[in-house]
Amino acid sequence: MATRIIELAAVISRNAATIDAVLALQNLPQPSFEPSVGVIFPQESITARDALLDATQELHDLLLAPMSLIYRKSGHNNMVCMKAIVRYNIADKITPGESMSYQDLSKACGLAEQPLKHLLRHGMTMRIFAEPERGVVAHTAASALMRDPNCRVWLEAGTDDLWPASVNLVDALAKWPDSEEPNHTGWNIAHDTEEPLYQKLATDDKLATRFAASMTATIANNPAFDPAHLHRSYDWQSLGNGLVVDVGGSHGTVSISLAREYSSLRFISQDLGNTIETASSVPKDVANRVQLMAHDFFTPQPVKADAYLFRWIFHSWSDKYATRILQALIPALKPKSRVLIQDGCMPPPGVIPNWRERDLRGTDLIMKAYFNAWERDADEWRELFTKADPNFKFVGIYQPEGSALALIEARWIGNSNEA
Repeated sequence: MATRIIELAAVISRNAATIDAVLALQNLPQPSFEPSVGVIFPQESITARDALLDATQELHDLLLAPMSLIYRKSGHNNMVCMKAIVRYNIADKITPGESMSYQDLSKACGLAEQPLKHLLRHGMTMRIFAEPERGVVAHTAASALMRDPNCRVWLEAGTDDLWPASVNLVDALAKWPDSEEPNHTGWNIAHDTEEPLYQKLATDDKLATRFAASMTATIANNPAFDPAHLHRSYDWQSLGNGLVVDVGGSHGTVSISLAREYSSLRFISQDLGNTIETASSVPKDVANRVQLMAHDFFTPQPVKADAYLFRWIFHSWSDKYATRILQALIPALKPKSRVLIQDGCMPPPGVIPNWRERDLRGTDLIMKAYFNAWERDADEWRELFTKADPNFKFVGIYQPEGSALALIEARWIGNSNEA
């Protein structure tokens, strides 16, 4: 019987051959650390890629002693390196395809040569920058990406905002056990404030700009967050010529997108007044069916609609506040009104590829560090509606292939709440 390392080697060989063949057949570039190579993995290669990534990681971990495994998973040094690269804007100082001496790079970025060398050589062990010859620095694909403004601001938010919040998460859990308050977080301890993050974002322009840009960078060019998944994950035509309220819908991007595809539906996109005030006018082709409206989703819903959509809202709120958001709908609900939530739905442990699950679990901890909230699983979504009101009937969860977000549906089975 083959040992586990031999089994893993076979998995790696078999799936590497599959990916190689798919890329060759479609005349696509092979994976490379070179900055000039943009790698695209076609849909036909995704299963093999998942298996290959999991197998290589498992083999790597198996070949480490337990203490080495613990050490390598405690990656604080990685964040030190990232913070230095962002703080000193090192990636911008080197032109892709060219190289630069440590001495010249030190002068260009304003960081002394000795710490610069130590920091970058640690980064090089992660394939971030390369040293093609002794004393000379060049880009890899990863370091070249750090020249992109979206990537840079995402890293800045991660090192300046998220990292301190995460470091203080356990202290927050000890200080406020069982709390569901949004200001009892690692972020609050790290930044020595009693204001919840969302409240701080309303008054701190620099923080708000960085936070918004980091969110944009998270979803930009990431097909898993494409709003098109929302189109495919629900039978919108079943609403006929109904009215859909997109609660917390910002400037109405999702409502506009849905309105263009479903010409019989009408939409109202609601958000806080200061958000609506900065919105552009609704495009002419859907202006008669899409309206922007100021509304705080913790206050009673004034619009009676056929469906209420929440996209990426609830994962930022604990159950204490998520139930209040749902309860605020009740004054406007009529029999069979639908509540549609596009948000993450955590899978049971071990069901999806390990590397994908690790990313999801990481996002879960981010929500805890920032907002004292969490990513819910199917049971927790079901329980949330029950907590809010027994008249919310849980219908189901739809998980479109390739989407990072699921669609959770409930319907109101109580009476109409006419004033």
